[in-house]
This record gives sequence, C-alpha cells and structure tokens, in this order.
Amino acid sequence: MDIPIWRKLKLQQKYAFVSTFIIGILSHGIMLFNKLSNRDDLRYMFSGGATFSSGRWMLFITEKLKNLLFQDSIYNIPTFNGFVVLFCIAISLCLLIDLFDIRSPWNCVLLSGIITSIPVAAGMFGYMFIAQFFGIALLLAVIGPYLILRSEKWHIIITGILLMTSSVGIYQSFIPIMICMFLFWLIMRISQATSKAERIMVYKKLPVIAISLTAFLTLYTAGTNFFIKLSGEELSGYKGIGSASSIPIRDYLSRAFFAYKEFFNPQPDTFYNIFPGASSILFRIAIILTIVFLIALCISIRKNTASLLFTILLSLCIPLAVNFIFVMADETYCNALMMYGYTMFFVFFVWIFEKTQLIFTPVIKRAAKYCSAVVLLLMILIFIRFDNLCYMRLTIVQSQTTRFYSTLITRMQSVPGYNASMKVAYIGNPHAAEWDTTIPEIQELNYIHVHPYFGFRQLQETEPWRIFMEIWLNFKAWEEDPNKFVSRSEIKDMPCYPNDGSIQVIDGVLVVKFQETEEEMPDNPDLNSHGKGS
Repeated sequence: MDIPIWRKLKLQQKYAFVSTFIIGILSHGIMLFNKLSNRDDLRYMFSGGATFSSGRWMLFITEKLKNLLFQDSIYNIPTFNGFVVLFCIAISLCLLIDLFDIRSPWNCVLLSGIITSIPVAAGMFGYMFIAQFFGIALLLAVIGPYLILRSEKWHIIITGILLMTSSVGIYQSFIPIMICMFLFWLIMRISQATSKAERIMVYKKLPVIAISLTAFLTLYTAGTNFFIKLSGEELSGYKGIGSASSIPIRDYLSRAFFAYKEFFNPQPDTFYNIFPGASSILFRIAIILTIVFLIALCISIRKNTASLLFTILLSLCIPLAVNFIFVMADETYCNALMMYGYTMFFVFFVWIFEKTQLIFTPVIKRAAKYCSAVVLLLMILIFIRFDNLCYMRLTIVQSQTTRFYSTLITRMQSVPGYNASMKVAYIGNPHAAEWDTTIPEIQELNYIHVHPYFGFRQLQETEPWRIFMEIWLNFKAWEEDPNKFVSRSEIKDMPCYPNDGSIQVIDGVLVVKFQETEEEMPDNPDLNSHGKGS
C-alpha cells in the first residue's frame, strides 16, 4: 500500500521510524504485552491522575478529548498506550533528524535506539495509565520548537508557542527538550554560517526564540492560574510545584551549579540516575568525544571571531540545558521520569559527530566513527537489558503481592464465624509488617533505583493494596472504622499478621491486625470507595 506521507520521508527517517518500534519491543515488550502494575498504576487503573493541582490542566483537556473520541473512560491498557508512546517517539525523532540534518541512516538507528531504550522511557511505561499522554506531550514539545525554528511566518510561530504550552500543560518535564532544541539549532546555524548575511539571519532568530520561550511560559502560568480558580483546587506541594515563584535567586543559582555537576558526574543510587552499569562510563566517554568534536568545530571556524565566540558561549550552556530540570525542581524532587532532556544530548552528539567528519583526516575520521558507534551501541545494549530487568523486578513484585494477598484473603475467609456480609477492620497496614521474614527480598535486584521500579513492598503500601485485592483477586470487603477497636484490650492481646490469632471476629466484625498501634489511625476518606471508579 502506497502511503504518501511515508514516501515523503527521507531514507534516514524511515530507518529511525522502523527501528523505534523494533527497539521499543526489545526494550519494553514485557511491559507492552503484559499487565504489570505499580502503586500509581493501581490507583489510577480507570483514571488519569492529578491534573489541575499538579499544574497539568492540558492533561485534563486531553483526557476529555480522548473520552469524546472513544466514548468511554480512561483504561490502563498497555499495548495500545505503549504503541501510542512509540509512535510519538518515532515522529519526534523524524522531526529532530530533519531539523538537525542528520544524514547517516545508521546514525539515525543508533539515535533511535538511545531515545527508545533509555531508562527514562521505562519510567514512562511504569505509569502506563498516563503514558500515552506523556508521549503526546513529548511530541508537542518537539513539534513546537520545530515550527518556530523552521518558519518565519508569525501564525506558524504562534502555533508552535501554543503547542509548547500544551506540552507543558500535560507534563512539565519536557521543558529541557524545548530549550535544547533552540540551543542546538543556534549552535548548528551559527557554526555553519559562511557569510555575514547568514549570521545576521541567525541573530534575527534570537528575539523570536526569546519571545517564544517567554510567551509559552506566560501562557502556561496563565492557564494554570485560570484552571486553579475555575476548579477551586490549590497547587500541591508535590515536586515543589506550588513554591516555584517563592524560591530565592541564590537557590536557582545553586540548582544551576548542581545541573552542571550532575551532567559531568552522574551520581549512582539516586532516583534520577538513568545510567545503569557501565553506561555512566560510556556517557562520560561520549562527553569527552563531544568536547573533542566541539574543539574541532571551533578550529574550523576560528577565522570568524563572532561565530567562534558565539559557538563557544552557547556550547557552555549545553549541560545546563540538558539538566534544566534540576533548575526547575530541587534534586530531592527529581526522578528518572523527569530526565528526558538527556536524550537531546545524544541528538547533539550524533549531529556534531557528522558535521566534524569533513574536518578530520581519514585515519582520525575512521577512529572517531567507530568509537562513537561503539559507545552508542553499548549504551543501547545496556539500556535494553536494564529495561527488561526493571520489568522483571515488577513481575516478581506483582507475583509476590498476589501470593501475599491470596493467602490473606484465604485466612480471612477461613476464620470461624466469617460470612461474606461481614465488615472488616484493618488495624495498621501490610507495609508495616516488615518484620515478616516469610516475604523475601531479592538482593540481586536491589540496585534498580529507576523510578518507579524500586521497593519490593510498593504494592503493599496503604493506598493501593485494597485496590489490588479488588481488581486482581476479586475481593472487596466493606470496612469498619478501625479506631473503634484500636484501644480495646482484645486487640492489644492479639499478635500481628501473619501469626496465628492475628485475624479474629470481634462483635460481628472481622478484625485483621497488621501492626501494634497505641494511637488512633488517621481517617481514611476513601473508606469503602476504593477500586473501580475511584
């Protein structure tokens, strides 16, 4: 079948598009073709998560448009949602290849491999209930700057600004991608300018870029304030969303310094680290190669002082642009899902490698070519394997959780005097029973810190465990307020689960004691409303 749009794509774009799906399946096939859940995934099995309170007002609009199209609710369906994400990545990659004129098909395949397999993508698939909207936000974050940089027409530039605003209104963490696109485009154009007229054309684009960045941030802020007032909600303190405007300048300067520090020396064992195993060493090698290529580029334009100085100045901003998320939020709030800006570094790496090949001698050219290709290929292999390890861990966690709650339900229903209409009072929660040595923790998988694939008890925490029993184990008990029992002597004499006697019928209520507690338990506003439709 002849598809006109496909026919218009360049060969390297076709390679990148197809390889995105192939590498996507190799990296994320376990997640795409199985239903694996983490905490938030359970909680939002049939909804899209926080919107207005998290500054994600466009996410609300996108959800409503989706509901209008399909005439149903939001469903957490991995294969459909996952392939929407891969499609958005593939289209975004095709636009980046066109914008930066990356010509080698095999370089495009390597770039596709990095962008598709990087653990940030695994983090995105960890929130499968909202992953398709993240994919759309990524695509809008690329289309917006692409239109602004490729056109001189104001109606197209305004369209680009609106698309950037929409992207941030879905998920704010794609701002570094937009900044990187503008920065790298300026480096590309000014370093390739061969005449004064070409340099002037680049300089004329500077105010357009500045206006675009200012305009989309202003529109996003206005949209956030409008929908907050309309909904009656307040901006939450989550990830520092509600306090950005009150942070002192010196703190932002400190964050900028941290962004540079983290770029050149990524710290292991953090929730925002996305370079497992030897990939952190390979990333540093890629940085060194990039610096070498930048020096070669600067040498080639040394006769043009203005272009040389401008290129050096802009190049110094690359670490800040890639890690701009650390300026937007304190590092304690950051996780791997927010690190997609790193993908733009590899776009720049491939671009500058291609553009400096004409400068090198044949021997150096061949060495640089093979070294760069090996670095990227090894990183892709590490990323693919690590993605699969993340999903393996989640598979084990879900299986362990199924066993835990299946046993719990069986024991509850086996207590003398139990009947199906009986209310249940849970004293504490399963997560508190960490002394239970019957639940193993596999040490070999403890080095996986990528968000949200950490913690073997993440499905046993307070919020989602009831939902797990309802959805996956077909058990929903109407609950009694546990505070009616906490201070009673019978409860104090009971052992904690899973010990014998930890589940008893008291005054017609099935009481399950998970932990010792002397104080009243916090109110649960969602009592008896968890699960479907919550």
